[in-house]
Amino acid sequence: MLYYHQYCVAAVAATCMLIAMYFLKQNYSTRQNKLFLLLLTVNLFASGINITTFHTISFPQKYPLWVDYLSNQTYLFLFNLMAVLFLLYVDSMTKIPGMKLPVRIVAVFFTGLEALLLLTSPLTHLVIYFDESHVYRHGSLMILLYVFAFLSLALADGMFIYSHKKFNFYQVLSITGFVGVIFASVIFQVFFPAYVINNFSCSMMMFFLYSAFENPAYYAYKDTRCYNRRAFLATVQKYRKRKKVYTVVAMKVTDYDYTRHNLGQSKVEILSSKIAERLNFKFGKNAYCISDNCFVVLTEGDREGSQTAQRLKESFEEPFEIGLAETSIRITANVAVRVIPIRFPDVGGAEMEEIIHYLLNMTDEEKAGALDIELLVEKLHRNETIAHIIDRAIQNNGFSVYYQPILNVRTGEFSSSEALIRLIDEELGFISPEEF
Repeated sequence: MLYYHQYCVAAVAATCMLIAMYFLKQNYSTRQNKLFLLLLTVNLFASGINITTFHTISFPQKYPLWVDYLSNQTYLFLFNLMAVLFLLYVDSMTKIPGMKLPVRIVAVFFTGLEALLLLTSPLTHLVIYFDESHVYRHGSLMILLYVFAFLSLALADGMFIYSHKKFNFYQVLSITGFVGVIFASVIFQVFFPAYVINNFSCSMMMFFLYSAFENPAYYAYKDTRCYNRRAFLATVQKYRKRKKVYTVVAMKVTDYDYTRHNLGQSKVEILSSKIAERLNFKFGKNAYCISDNCFVVLTEGDREGSQTAQRLKESFEEPFEIGLAETSIRITANVAVRVIPIRFPDVGGAEMEEIIHYLLNMTDEEKAGALDIELLVEKLHRNETIAHIIDRAIQNNGFSVYYQPILNVRTGEFSSSEALIRLIDEELGFISPEEF
């Protein structure tokens, strides 16, 4: 049979274009976009190897038998691997509680069984084989490869539909469209085997996935290349999960409100963007802008905090140029910098953000005193716990009201009472009203 390889050539070209777009735009590193890059890479190799496979199938006598088997086995394994990677990709987005381990078990099981079937196929002829005339044939268990791929795609689609409220219409359409188009292309190829369009279909649908989920602007501060608050919170969570020691060097412009009063909100936002751009140029992926007037540089370890703080201050010695109606002005930003070493892992992103704002807004008297970061974190943890207890008490009628009588000293009688609310938690016991 003569196969039309033009679709695979187009798939290679389209995938190369997507990979170039992926690397040309600075993106925040997450498990999700790493899996997307892996999807692109596997599709690229599968498409390229499939072009070779066309020739080994069409002209089997020209090649040794082991070459015929190797090219076909590699292509089939890589193509089916894409379905498993897509399942893991959707799992990284949906984050359904309790699904992470089952999904990984399914992925390992399908991948391992596919590899075993393909590797033993030259001996068993269960999946593919070449007959005595070197003609390419499908074995009796070839259908299993399609079943595994369809089950992976169906499970991914089901997980996404279950979590569809987290995503917008275009994102839902991209995932369901990807699954639908792959199903359709496989069915099309069953009836028209000469037109191998599977990899080309994957390439086209991954353009939709890229625009729907892999937009670098999601983690960028406005139109700059500097990471934003969302990226900062995710990075702190990574350090917390891996129990890493790290240092936060936080900074704010001390005369920000004065500048906003004199220039207006639009101009001061331009100033914030210029600061973010400069920090990105100086510190690269370690720089974050978590608000219009709060900037952070994260470094692993606890030894480079003072050097980073010095570099940060030096980067503000050069003025910023802000354009006005008919001219432009140069602004020198006065900054306050705080070095915050985190030597214990149990600090969440929101807590870290509170610590930063607290330290940057400390009074001179507070700065003069000794500061225990660990004690401050414990206080934040306690506040978070009390907040959850209050929510639970509101839902479960956990508050009690006690009436304290008030004595009228003139008449000697109890004339009224004061209603006092009390909170007693099952775990923490009595919680003082001063606290909640």
